[in-house]
Amino acid sequence: MPIQDTFTIPSQEIASYNFVDLVRRTGYITLYGAEAQDASGTGYTLFEQVIANTSESDAYTQTSTSTDIDFDKTFAVPIVLNGDLILEYCSTAKIDGAGQTGTATTTVDIYHVDTGATETSISTQVVHVVNNTQGSGAEIAGMATIIMPITNQLFKVGETLRISINLARAGGTGGNNYARLWHEPQDVSTKPTGGYCTSLSFKVGMPVKIRI
Repeated sequence: MPIQDTFTIPSQEIASYNFVDLVRRTGYITLYGAEAQDASGTGYTLFEQVIANTSESDAYTQTSTSTDIDFDKTFAVPIVLNGDLILEYCSTAKIDGAGQTGTATTTVDIYHVDTGATETSISTQVVHVVNNTQGSGAEIAGMATIIMPITNQLFKVGETLRISINLARAGGTGGNNYARLWHEPQDVSTKPTGGYCTSLSFKVGMPVKIRI
């Protein structure tokens, strides 16, 4: 069960933004994805603060199936999201076998979740693939910067913004092969040495409509 992090601002007009797109009248609030635990269990939440994380990443080893990781932000006041949601994260593909290749695929969807738990897609799905052609135990990283447009989506009290990541791997037989999604807000873990990854944070620029 996802853990809910309540988002509260006095009003959209006097909210504090990390940066503002004046042309589009959009204020951006930065959120960080993290795994956290409460009395109901462990889940994934979008926090405004850079916090310590229950775990730095999720690794998936199966090839016949995939896994969904849902990062949620639940609102305590009505809010309108409008503009380009900006998502940054690192994923890695590890392949043990010499001469073998493989991939780590992350498929990103954004949902508006109502108080009855019904999901409605509010942006076009984006797929990011990391290729590992080295094998021999190499873990290859890939940095994703993804832009997903949202158009005038009103979130009522108690409704949730959900960023859903489907994580899948392919290739590699035997050994310890996996696809990994990183979500370490403090970015203090050791980065993979293969490929390219500037940060291990799961970082979201949430576009809030400014009423002028």
